[in-house]
Amino acid sequence: MKTTLLKKTFMALALVVCTTSFAQIDYTFDTDDEGFSVNGPGTSSSHSATTGILTAVTGTGNNLQLRKNANDIGDPTTLTTVFIDLKNNSNANSLVLQTVSGGTTTIETIAITAADTAEQSYQIDVPAGSTTWIGSFQLRLRFVNTAGNLDGGSIEVNRIQIVDPATLSVEENTLSAFSLYPNPVKNTLNIESQDAISNVTVYNLLGKEVISSNTVKNTLDVSTLSNGVYVIKLTSDKGVATKKFVKE
Repeated sequence: MKTTLLKKTFMALALVVCTTSFAQIDYTFDTDDEGFSVNGPGTSSSHSATTGILTAVTGTGNNLQLRKNANDIGDPTTLTTVFIDLKNNSNANSLVLQTVSGGTTTIETIAITAADTAEQSYQIDVPAGSTTWIGSFQLRLRFVNTAGNLDGGSIEVNRIQIVDPATLSVEENTLSAFSLYPNPVKNTLNIESQDAISNVTVYNLLGKEVISSNTVKNTLDVSTLSNGVYVIKLTSDKGVATKKFVKE
């Protein structure tokens, strides 16, 4: 089940495990389309939001656009990392992040996989000094096939997050030789430490505890977590340490 996140607002919550606050904007489509519309040449306007998924039909034009008006991001030096969880049932192989405020500006372009069999997570970093990533603007996510037109498949968007990349860094200096693998992880996270671990706690980006265990082994089952970035806290008799990992 997808973790419920606070929508359409900034959040700043301090984790007890580190000095960082987590701030972000979240669109989770739990009850509606969050104000997103669908557009693009040759594209059907068909889209729907049910059970936390926004489904958009690509049509057969050269691009599909998800548009959200009046995004007030604020200071362009803060919320500059965009996470998108989606399943691409089309032949789109590129995702373009754009803003519209007096004219269309392309912020960044990333490659995505086509014809997915499972949900994928993508990260887009807004370049430093982007003058259009501030104030109120129309946010556009533009899906294209670089070889031609789209094939009429659908795109299922689970979540869109806009975060402060500084919140993704955590303190990790009290336990020795603490490592995690694989990272990103799908099902089982391996934990290695020279110190005896007495407790493991996992938090999402809003600081909500999602896993806690005092029966510690060298593996942790994270298969039930939604895709995204998490912080893991390890406790031993020498103190605590934290580190981030990505669930995919």
